[in-house]
Amino acid sequence: MSALAVDAASGLVWSTDWVSGNYVYRYRLADGEYAGKLHLRPVPQWQQGIACYRGNLFITADDGDADNQEADNLWKAPADATGTGGTVNRFHSNDLGHCRVNSRDFPGMA
Repeated sequence: MSALAVDAASGLVWSTDWVSGNYVYRYRLADGEYAGKLHLRPVPQWQQGIACYRGNLFITADDGDADNQEADNLWKAPADATGTGGTVNRFHSNDLGHCRVNSRDFPGMA
């Protein structure tokens, strides 16, 4: 596991996996019991962090290579509480001058 995000609105905790990013896993907030997994397509490689916001999952990934001027990315997928698969879209490409993506990069999310 590389990161956790609490989605209080749906009563779920989501987790990412650094090694195999094919899925994000959900657990019930009330008792910690496993509640399923969401198959991500395409797969964000080397997931580092996750957040829930307005029904979506935002996943940061160490998928760039600064030595080759490739930026890391922030990916967006639906926070589907019961589904088994979700389409992932690149939400933001972190320019190489930043070390991380933060709230100033997203108007209205601060």
